[in-house]
Amino acid sequence: MATMTDNDRIAAWAEYVQGLSAEIDMSPGTLLTEVRAAINATDQWMDDNAASFNNALPEPFRTWATSRQKTQLLMLVVLRRFNTGS
Repeated sequence: MATMTDNDRIAAWAEYVQGLSAEIDMSPGTLLTEVRAAINATDQWMDDNAASFNNALPEPFRTWATSRQKTQLLMLVVLRRFNTGS
């Protein structure tokens, strides 16, 4: 899966900040910059760890699943863990 473009990162940043601002009283300057850096770091982490995630998947799923299917699986597990408080 490809690294996000700068425009994709800006869109993700804007979406996250909008949701975050509803939860906390945001201080505009520093927090916005920190969130943008966190978006960039998360995107880079995904690139850096894609092979590790793929290698952790059992065969034959690892072989026949597409990158999109593997990403959907990862998203499902992360959201379930978040929603159940695990």
